[in-house]
Amino acid sequence: MAPAMERFHQLSRMKPYGVFHALEISRVEYCNPVFLKATLQDLEQRHPQLEELITAAQNLKNKTSNQEVRTIITDQIEKIQNQWDEVQGHIQNRRQQLHEMLKDSAQWLEAKQEAEQRLKCAKMKVGAWKEISYTVEGLKKQNAELKQLAKELRQWHINLDVANDLAFKLLRDYSTDDTRKVQIMTNNINDAWATINNSVGEQEASLEAALRLLQQFYLDLEQFLAWLTEAEITANVLQDATCKERILEDAQEIQELMRQWQELQKEIETQTDIFHSLDENGQKILRSLEDSDDGALLQRRLDNMNFRWSELQKKSLNIRSHLEASSDQWRRLHLSLQELLAWLQLKEDELKQQAPIGDDLPTVQKQNDIHRAFKRELKTKDPVILNALETARMFISEKPLEGLEKFYQEPRELSSGERVQNVTRLLKKQADDVKTEWDKLNLQSADWQKKIDEALERLQELHEAMDDFDLKLHQAETIKESWQPVGDLLIDSLQDHLEKLKVYQGDITPLKENMNNVNGLAHQFTSSEIPLSPYMLNRLEDLNGRWKLLQLSIDERIRQLHEAHRDFGPTSQHFLSTSVQDPWERAISPNKVPYYINHEIQTTCWDHPKMTELYQSLADLNNVRFSAYRTAMKLRRLQKALCLDLLNLSAACDALDQHNLKQNDQPIDILQIINCLTTIYDKLEQEHNNLVDVPLCVDMCLNWLLNVYDTGRTGKIRVLSFKTGIISLCKAHLEDKYRYLFKQVASPTGFCDQRHLGLLLHDSIQIPRQLGEVASFGGSNIEPSVRSCFQFVSISFAFKKMQHFKNTLSTQLLQNVSNLVLDTF
Repeated sequence: MAPAMERFHQLSRMKPYGVFHALEISRVEYCNPVFLKATLQDLEQRHPQLEELITAAQNLKNKTSNQEVRTIITDQIEKIQNQWDEVQGHIQNRRQQLHEMLKDSAQWLEAKQEAEQRLKCAKMKVGAWKEISYTVEGLKKQNAELKQLAKELRQWHINLDVANDLAFKLLRDYSTDDTRKVQIMTNNINDAWATINNSVGEQEASLEAALRLLQQFYLDLEQFLAWLTEAEITANVLQDATCKERILEDAQEIQELMRQWQELQKEIETQTDIFHSLDENGQKILRSLEDSDDGALLQRRLDNMNFRWSELQKKSLNIRSHLEASSDQWRRLHLSLQELLAWLQLKEDELKQQAPIGDDLPTVQKQNDIHRAFKRELKTKDPVILNALETARMFISEKPLEGLEKFYQEPRELSSGERVQNVTRLLKKQADDVKTEWDKLNLQSADWQKKIDEALERLQELHEAMDDFDLKLHQAETIKESWQPVGDLLIDSLQDHLEKLKVYQGDITPLKENMNNVNGLAHQFTSSEIPLSPYMLNRLEDLNGRWKLLQLSIDERIRQLHEAHRDFGPTSQHFLSTSVQDPWERAISPNKVPYYINHEIQTTCWDHPKMTELYQSLADLNNVRFSAYRTAMKLRRLQKALCLDLLNLSAACDALDQHNLKQNDQPIDILQIINCLTTIYDKLEQEHNNLVDVPLCVDMCLNWLLNVYDTGRTGKIRVLSFKTGIISLCKAHLEDKYRYLFKQVASPTGFCDQRHLGLLLHDSIQIPRQLGEVASFGGSNIEPSVRSCFQFVSISFAFKKMQHFKNTLSTQLLQNVSNLVLDTF
């Protein structure tokens, strides 16, 4: 009854692995119900076992009179039948759900592809936009193209809505499955669509602004030219009036002319911004007109406007000079130079206040705008200063200084010549100071502009490098966020995920160079006079931190995948944990050698619990009198316990060749042994399903091999030892075993020397030694046996053929056991 109950427990613990795992909905092939085929077949194969066990349980129930046992059997039957029905129901429900998921996923993928095609077409049209034209025809054409694109976008938006609705349905109906990639793809499409709509809106606003500029430009140009004509007439009248003879004698007329000039100068200053705006917008329109006739006409009008504007300013300065000359010329020249010196000092202080260079790009751009306005002010002042200096030069060289003689009173009486010399030196010094300060101010302005340009260039380069790296890093982080936890991955996909992760690691390797470039550009600022703002420093620290975190995440995921692959992958020992039952647990030492823990008595041992039972049963054979029979019986019991009596020689050789175990002197580790044994026992399970328990057989055979050839539990044995142990206990004729083992130590010519024969006999004698029967075979020292083998041949003692080896074994070493072995093998 106990074995039947154990079979009940085994079936009750059976779960369809992988049936209810979360699937990645973004890939249609994962939603295919074919994935459930293996589980359904497994259930169908196990159903006869269930019926058989239920029948056996009913028989046991009918045979026993113990009411408690009958109740337990009834409960167990009902429990396993309910579990079986529950599993079947879950699988059928999951199968139906996967059918629906497959249908919905296919619809969503088709809609997504349609939306992406529309999106791609829209991107191509936006990318094909040319620079905004400032011609009527060009603007009409660009506006028509924009409206056509907007119309198409409204039509295409239906595809986006369909894709969004289907994606929402997937996210809502299959929330327990992996819908992260569906969410990411949907968000990416919507973001790209919003970007295109924003671009269309911005382009529409730019075209409207360009059209307004084009319409207003010619009106403003006509109005400005009309004003310019009136201003030129006024300036000509004033200039003619100031050049009249004896005008200097009429103070009231001079005052009136000065008032009229001030009004004219005020109008000129009012129209300065309009002039600059017209000139700038005109250049934009010219670039659109290119080499057309309209472009040539507009160029002539702009050149004419610039020339007339320049001439008007010159006339205004000349009028002022004549008027100032007419009103106490020397005194006004002196005061003018003083005003210029004060203005120059004021501008120098203003320039100093613009320093130091800003610590971020917006600040430096603002400083650049301020200094450009400052330079325009200097450019406007340039003709005023040059005119004042030229006037001072002419007055000093040509005009009498009588006016200043009265204006500057000396503390003592000076001669007329001395007063003239003093006034001349004063005016010359003022003029020289103005020129020196003016040149100095221009040099300082040029130097400051150079610093601004350098800072702008370096900050823009750093900003562009940061933006580029930030974009690439964000893309890499997006991929990282889509990683599934390692614990949720299927065991069979671990290697595939590991390989993809290594490819991903290689793809982001160039980012290290980008990060080094950003840090290098930032380091240049620390060694210069330009400090970085806290925002820039924080952003730099954030980029470095995110880059390091990404690298650490990759390293950690690689480590987790390696550990998962090691602990649960095809080369792991995880599947062997089922070879023991409670209270036993199979554990693994650092060198991969298994050991066993008894939690009930809290002890550990190297031997498998079943191996311990086997050794106890072998000890019972010690009462057999003759050692040959006793050894043979032990070998036979060991052979059957390891199921090696089912393994024929050809299958064993195929498994050894499949794992490329050809270097007999090389060591083989635990994982290699397990892989080879798994291949052997998987094949045996296919042929003898009811007799072979793969995890138990692999673990028992591994345990026995380590007990024979690795008593110190180093975790490695020689390939020759592994082959000797497997071939010695497999099912084959004794002569075939001799032939195979001799080939392993013989040379290509078919000869074997004493050293290699000694290795083979040493590995062979370990089997009876481990069974406690080595004394019956002459002890552990194999040297006498080797010498004895070579005494039976007449050739050199250095080599021995296969036939001689077989004869020696048949006559000396194994003659006592050959009959029983042949019968049992």
